[in-house]
Amino acid sequence: MSSVFLRSKLKGEIIMEDKKAYSKAQFQALCIDTNDYKFNNQAGVFRATLDIKLWGNSRNLLAFFTLEDGRKVIASAPWFKEYCGLPDILLGTKVEIAYAQSAKGKVYLDEVRKVGENDCPTL
Repeated sequence: MSSVFLRSKLKGEIIMEDKKAYSKAQFQALCIDTNDYKFNNQAGVFRATLDIKLWGNSRNLLAFFTLEDGRKVIASAPWFKEYCGLPDILLGTKVEIAYAQSAKGKVYLDEVRKVGENDCPTL
């Protein structure tokens, strides 16, 4: 089982979580720094690591990912898409995230899929 270690910006302590999505109150109390994360505006499929999960205001789940190229992105997974399966994915898991573009041009998270050991290219 993989685990993610986060450093609380305010308290300087190490936090270890595996599957948990933080509530807003928990997230604020831990003072986790997410300033480097930006919303993605490019459709496509990307490989990433799931870093943090946070329950949002509108029955959505916010997921924070680090892409293979080092970019850090935030994605909103809505309840009506069953949160794209994110509640059951452990932090630190390698995933493929698919972004689609709506007819109005808005880019949104469409799918999240765990990347298995057999899916990874070998060097």
